[in-house]
Amino acid sequence: MNQDKNTDNAFNVCKKLIDNEKKIRELMFENIPLYLDILNNGYYKIYMGDENASWVSFLGLPEVTKSRARIHGWSLIHENLIKKFAFGPEEVMNVEISKLYFIAQKATSKEDAEDLISKARTLLPNEWREVVAKKTGKHFTDDGHRHQFNTYKICSICGEKHKES
Repeated sequence: MNQDKNTDNAFNVCKKLIDNEKKIRELMFENIPLYLDILNNGYYKIYMGDENASWVSFLGLPEVTKSRARIHGWSLIHENLIKKFAFGPEEVMNVEISKLYFIAQKATSKEDAEDLISKARTLLPNEWREVVAKKTGKHFTDDGHRHQFNTYKICSICGEKHKES
């Protein structure tokens, strides 16, 4: 009986956490245009009452507390996936944020973004790393490791091997 209670409690707590995380993501999709408006119009300086205030100082306020990197990532997702390629937030909501960030940076068309989003949802981590490697022009081998190869040429004059630049 105690095991059943623990199982029920574990499920309920995890379900609550997942629901809350979904709400946070929904709010970020709603908030990122506001962040961009605040940044682009310098509203943070007015809000902080300091013409010399920095964007970073605004982001560091206790009621905001976001990093520049996080806002940058979300803004790329918003600008490229939501605005440029016209995806609705609900279409990309269930894709890991780091994958969405990559797709927002690398997708060249809506069709390319759709393909990458589909792969991001379904591929195993090692398979996704291979997609990323191919998209970024890096080598990826079946041994599961990412490689960066150096190319050498043998000089016909001296006969020595030289790294190709």
